[in-house]
Amino acid sequence: MGFFYRNNFLKILGVRCGNKSIRFALLEKNGDVISFLNANTEHELKIPRTMTDENDQIVWVSGEVERILRQNTDISKVCIKTAEFGRSETKANRLIAYFDALVILASMKSNKVINTKLYTQIGVKRLDVKVRAEQLVGRTDTAWNEQIADAVCVAYSEF
Repeated sequence: MGFFYRNNFLKILGVRCGNKSIRFALLEKNGDVISFLNANTEHELKIPRTMTDENDQIVWVSGEVERILRQNTDISKVCIKTAEFGRSETKANRLIAYFDALVILASMKSNKVINTKLYTQIGVKRLDVKVRAEQLVGRTDTAWNEQIADAVCVAYSEF
């Protein structure tokens, strides 16, 4: 659909930001096969516990997202599963929104196509996201939770 590179190859970075970590899934479509490339390698950017200052966390996350994009220059598109806060306004929710914005900015600086989606746009409910992600491409060996499943499902929704 316009983003295919050589031989029907497409690589999507799915991202789900939280206030303590950023989860990301690299999915690759080669022909009819979709693979979860980082299922057993790095898939979480965990903010160091000793880093308590919000400004320091923002700088750290920015650098880490830029690193992931530098290490994966063949990413065709970045897709973020944005948080669905409802009407709540908290410090944690603001931080998540800042992290989403950092991912968008870093992606734009890297000339990546970017998209943001909610559960209704990826065709899954929060309660079912772990099962659905595992059915689609498998699961991580460690730290399998809703956030990494969100990253998987949002990336998969781009194929």
